[in-house]
Amino acid sequence: MKGNSEQVIESAIQNPNTAADSLATQTTKYINVTRGEQLIESSSDWIRQLKAAQPNWKPGDPDILIDGVTYTDEILEPFYRADGTARSTTLSTNAERAGDGGDILVKAGGQTDEQVAAMNKSLRKLEEGYEGNPIKSSMDDLTADGGKLSDEAIEQVTRDIATGNKGVYSADYAAGIAPKKLTDLPADDIAKRSRFGGRGATAVGAVFLAGAGLWMANNFLERFASSLFGGDCTRETYESRFPDATSDEIDIMIDECLDDAADRILYLGGAAIGLGFLLVLFVLGRVFKKRD
Repeated sequence: MKGNSEQVIESAIQNPNTAADSLATQTTKYINVTRGEQLIESSSDWIRQLKAAQPNWKPGDPDILIDGVTYTDEILEPFYRADGTARSTTLSTNAERAGDGGDILVKAGGQTDEQVAAMNKSLRKLEEGYEGNPIKSSMDDLTADGGKLSDEAIEQVTRDIATGNKGVYSADYAAGIAPKKLTDLPADDIAKRSRFGGRGATAVGAVFLAGAGLWMANNFLERFASSLFGGDCTRETYESRFPDATSDEIDIMIDECLDDAADRILYLGGAAIGLGFLLVLFVLGRVFKKRD
């Protein structure tokens, strides 16, 4: 994981299952986006090729040959009206969804859901068969040796994501394993983050207050508890507050926010210990008074 921040590396070590899930999620996202982009581009090429080759073809006509590939009525019919005029087509802009089995074409004006679904079904058939058509050829190129989705390429992409070298996918991976708030951390880590360094009885207070903070945040005083225990120390919060800040600057601000929240927890932890001590003295005083 060299190349990631110390916080991300530490989070991955402490939460290996979460880190593995996040890495798998981002690798899958890369695969789907890459497939989707290629599907959309090659589908556009095929539709232009189809219209240019046979603009007067209509449902029920014989199969036609385009650039060495014979297309059947089953494939072509959804793209034409009964009078032989071509239907309008609008390509999806959601590459990830298209690559994950979603629509390649989306509904345009005057079309029914059934008509769009039929066109998408034809494009999916072209993805799997009809050797030599632009869609299948592009998909084959992706998985061939040296292709963007070959086994070797996916392994390299996975390493790049894990080591912070794959742009947005690495950023999403790091965000997926970073603690969302201070109370996601173990109590000893909260104590270490504070200026007290986890020494002495304050660490015990942190254990108490971490549990109390989670209970408070999930029950009453939700907004107060969330702010108190670092619920606002998120990348989303600081990116919205400081849109011009760099990623490194935001990381520093998040760390400072978490440090401050850890101090608050430790202060309250010390107070909790003191209050607990006074409560013990009060109870013992009552016991001894009754005995006397």
